[in-house]
Amino acid sequence: MNKNIIAYYRNNKKIEPLYSESAEYFDQEIRKTYIAKHIPLELISDPEDAPWILSNESNYISGELKLLLNKNTLFITSETEKSPYYIFMYVQKDDPKMSRTGILVKKKGDFFEPIIVTINNEEYLVDVKGCGCPEGGYPGVHFRVQAGTANGYHLRVTGGLSSEGAKTEIDNLILSQSGRENNEEFIQIRPLGYKTFFIEKERSSKKMALALRLVPSTKSIKDVQKKLTVLKENPEHYYNILILGEEKFIKETQLPYMIGIK
Repeated sequence: MNKNIIAYYRNNKKIEPLYSESAEYFDQEIRKTYIAKHIPLELISDPEDAPWILSNESNYISGELKLLLNKNTLFITSETEKSPYYIFMYVQKDDPKMSRTGILVKKKGDFFEPIIVTINNEEYLVDVKGCGCPEGGYPGVHFRVQAGTANGYHLRVTGGLSSEGAKTEIDNLILSQSGRENNEEFIQIRPLGYKTFFIEKERSSKKMALALRLVPSTKSIKDVQKKLTVLKENPEHYYNILILGEEKFIKETQLPYMIGIK
C-alpha cells in the first residue's frame, strides 16, 4: 500500500501529517481533481532588496525561518531541486499551472517536515501565497474572472500574487486579530508578513509579492468525495482537525469528506 501525505493538520496542539492510499482528491464545489504534491523551492536572497514587512507574530519565529526572512529570502517554486525546502501544494490535475499557495516544508532524507511556528503552545504551519506555480516559477499570464472590472476579467501573473493583494490580505488579518481574545471560535489564521519583488512579464516589470500566513491545517482540502484510507495503527482514532477555530472530528475509517481552510 502506498503512503501519500494528503494533508498536514493540528491534532492536540501539534502538527501531524495525514496519509492516504491516493494523493488525489476531488473538490466537489468546483468539480475538479487535485493532487497533493511537494514542489521544490528555490531560495532567492538579496539583502539590498525590499525587506519582509512582518507582523507581531514574527516575534514567535526562530531558527532557520527567522534567518531566511532576515536575509530577505524569496521562496519560489522550481522545476528541479535547488534547496532542501519544498512547498506542499494541491495541484489541479487538468491544469497544473493553476496553483500558487502551499505549506513550507523541509526535506530531510526521504521525509518532509513542515516548518512550525509555536504560539501559546499551539503549533502553526507556514502558508506561502504567490510562490509560483507547480511547474516552476511564473511561466506566463492568464485571465481570471474579476467582479468590478470593465469586461469582467483581469490579467494575472500565473503563480503570482500582486503586491496590492498581499498588503491588503496581511493588513486585514492584522486588523482581525483584535477580536481573538474575546472569541474562542475566532478564525485560526494569523498574519506573518509579506515581501514585494519585481518580475519581467509581458514586456514590462511587474511588482509582485509573497504573503506568509500561519494556519492550523493545509489549505483547500474540502469536500473530498471518496473514502481515504488513512494509515494509522488505531482504527478507532478520531482526527481533531481545527478549522476556523472549530473542532471537526473525522473517523478515519469513514472519510467521505475532509474540510480545510478556505
